[in-house]
Parts: sequence; C-alpha cells; structure tokens
Amino acid sequence: MRQDQCLFGFPALRVPVLVALLALPAAADHIRDFRTALDGLLANNLAAVDKVFLKDASRDCADRLLSLYELGEFYHLAGDPRKSMDFFNRADAVAHVYEGQAVVSAGAAGRTAGAVLVNDSVLKYEGFGYDKVMSRTINAINFLLQGNLEGARVELRKAEEYQRLERERSQREARQAGARQPAGAENARVDNPAVQATYGRMFDAVKDVRNSYENAFTYYLSSQVYLAQDEEGLNDAMVEIKRAYELAPRVPGVRSAYLEIARAHGGAAWDDAKARLGAAGGDPAPDPAATGSVVVVFEAGLVPKLDEVKINLFAEDKLYSLAFPIYRDLGRAEPPLTITTPARTVMTSTLLETRKLAVKSLQERMPGILTRGLLGAIAKGELQERAEKNWGPLGGLLSKVASAVVTSADRRSWLSLPAEVQVARFNLGAGPNRLDLRGPGLAETVALDIPPASSTFLLVRAFPGFKRIDVRTFQIGSDDAPIRPPLIPPAAPAPKLQ
Repeated sequence: MRQDQCLFGFPALRVPVLVALLALPAAADHIRDFRTALDGLLANNLAAVDKVFLKDASRDCADRLLSLYELGEFYHLAGDPRKSMDFFNRADAVAHVYEGQAVVSAGAAGRTAGAVLVNDSVLKYEGFGYDKVMSRTINAINFLLQGNLEGARVELRKAEEYQRLERERSQREARQAGARQPAGAENARVDNPAVQATYGRMFDAVKDVRNSYENAFTYYLSSQVYLAQDEEGLNDAMVEIKRAYELAPRVPGVRSAYLEIARAHGGAAWDDAKARLGAAGGDPAPDPAATGSVVVVFEAGLVPKLDEVKINLFAEDKLYSLAFPIYRDLGRAEPPLTITTPARTVMTSTLLETRKLAVKSLQERMPGILTRGLLGAIAKGELQERAEKNWGPLGGLLSKVASAVVTSADRRSWLSLPAEVQVARFNLGAGPNRLDLRGPGLAETVALDIPPASSTFLLVRAFPGFKRIDVRTFQIGSDDAPIRPPLIPPAAPAPKLQ
C-alpha cells in the first residue's frame, strides 16, 4: 500500500473523514482574521494586515482570492492606491483562471469529494459576482485617486465585463436547474419548508433585487468618468447612466444625473428623459465657464458577516442536522451624508446596498449548498457505519467525532466592502469653495478651489472608528492630468504605513 493511502495504520480511502479532519485547520477563520486586520488598520499598523492575509495571498490555497480582495481594499482604505491596485490586479488574474474552469450547476453534488465530506470552506474561494464587479470598480477609484481617467475607464469596462460573464453563468445554471437531483438529495431544495422557515426573512429582504452581480454604482461612476473626459464622452455617459437608471430608477442621485446628461446630449435623448422622469425642464443649465461639477461618492459602513444555522433535513428515511451559512443581521440603513455648499445643502442618496447583493448571492447559491450539505451528511453517515463495522466502537467513535468537527458552514465573504454606496452631484461656482460634511461619525470641512469647466470627485469612506476623505479634480478635456489639490488637505488622512 502506498504511503499516501494510509493514515495512522488505517486505509485512508476507508477513513477519509480523518484526512478531512487534518485538513480542516487549512481553512482559516476568515472572520477572526478580518477583525485582527481591522484592528491593525484602526491602529495605523498595516503590518498587522499583511501578517493576516499576505501568506494566503501569495500561495495557491483555498483563500488566495479572498485574501487578495481584502488586501486590495485595506490598502485602498489606507490611502495607498498603488499597492491596492497591485493586489486587485493579482486578484483579477486569479479570478480569470477560475473563470476558465468548469461551471458547476446548482444541482450538482459538489465540486470535490472534500467538499462533500468536510464543508465548502475547503473549496477555493472563486469570488462571487458582486465582489468581482466591486473589485474592479474600487480599482477604478484607485486610478481616479492617481489622476488617471483612462485607467479608471479601463477598470470600469472590466467591471462591466464581469457582469456579462456572471450573466452568462447564471443563464447556464438556469438551463441546468431542471436536471434531476442526485439520489438522496430530494429534500435539498430551497422550497423545502424547513429551509423556508429559516431563510424566509433573509429571502424577503432581497425580493426586489434582480440578481447579485448587476451593479448600478459601476454604471453611475462610469457615466461620471466619461463626463469628466470631454464632449466626446457624452454618448458613452448617456449609455451608462441609462443602465444605472434601469437598476435604480427611484434614486434621486441617478435621476438628476440622468436629466443632466440627457440635457447636455439634447435632441431625442432629452425628450425621452423628460418623458420618463416626468421632468418639466430640470435645473437651469450651468455655465461651463463659471462653474465646475462635484461628484460625491460616500461609502458607508461595512457589509455584514455570515453566521451559521442548523437545519434538520430528511434523506433516505433519516434525519440529518446540517450547518449552513446565513445572514442573520443585515444592519440598519446608513444615514445620508449632508454637504453644505456656499449656495445650498445637498444630501447623498443610496445607490447601492452591497449588503443586499451579498444576501442575493447567497440566495442564488443555496441550491448547491443544500445539495452538497445533504449528500455530505449521507456520505459521513455511511462512513461512520463502515468505521464501526470494520474497527469496532473505537473506529465508530473517531468517525463520529471527526464528522461532528468538520460539519460546519462556509462563512467566508469579502468583509471590508462598504455596506452602502451613496452618491450626489452638484455644481459649484469657480473659485474657492468651502464644503461642510456631516454624516455618521463624520463632521469635516473641506475647502476646494474649483476651476471652470472642471470635474471634481469627492470620495468619502466612513465606518465606526474610521473615516477618510479624498479629492481629485480634472479639467474637462485636459487628457487626465489632475489639477489643483484642495486648498486644505482632506480632514481625515489615511493611516500611515509602518
């Protein structure tokens, strides 16, 4: 017998639960690690973030992509866009490798024997639709922070490409959804009363969300980047804001942006926008020679973490107690950011609830999770019976202990994402302007020097214990180079790297 077929004197092929038990520590407790990294960020100690995530990000392991996402976002928060870009670009390369691998249908038994015998946390984290799109969108902001409009446009096109890939994946899985369930998994269904009783409230929270991967913020930001380009970007801006409007037709920030772009576009586009939005004429058109536009992006809060829930499901006349991931607490809606300008007061409006995309993603994955969980329980039960038959009470006991330890839910998710993204857009008179920002845990003043015919991006991120403000101004039609930093530096500088 080969050495790799034997474990502690027992044939490994007959006691795979013990092999799985030894492999379990490799599946890191991501929630614990995230908290450690967050404490490091709040203490201005990015070395603590590296210590938590860098090892897995640098090797082929189950958590590689997730660790790269977290590192990209942590360095984005820390004010190091170049390093953040490096991690996001590495994540993009890994995600594309995973994209090239086989797509498993929702009704499949599982991608590996390990997933059935242990749990989904031993599988590679391949990235969910919403976090693939968000990774490229955040990277677009990194390019904006460095004054590179063209780089931002490229990243946003990548984000839209991920949406297309996820749409195709969803369509393939929908076509396969009618396939007959594997033997023993008849009760692994989302409409099972036991599942509905547990997940009904969570499902209700996202009943109005079309899918987990279409991202209105990506389209909105893309429209604003095109507007900051020059008049040649107007057609593309029109296409992008229409896409944002389709996903978020009631969001004031989208409606006002739609009207403004349509009015600048003129003709049939303006007539169509007025008819759709019921606008008589909108605000007076600003004088480009006397004003500049300000685009506010407010990333508020943190996405919720996954918890674990036990559900009893029948299979082959036996009752199994199984562990599944669940979002118990989605958190409260984030208050808007209030911006007081010399001329008026403006409030941001919520364009994207990342928390809901995360919940929708779990809902979409539930058929596969249920199937793997139930088939895994059946397989473990058979192994326990075989172990007790072959090696007596001790073998049965060891098998039961191993099964109990490894039966847990996969709670991995990208945790440093904002819970919400809110937006606003307004025009300011050219010259010095002072803005007062008020929001949850945030009371700051930013002074801007607005050049005529310019576009300024005001980027705000806040969650308990943390706040950051960045400003970049572009002269429209100037070929990328940012101009004139704020008269007063952002009130909340990034933590210093150590």
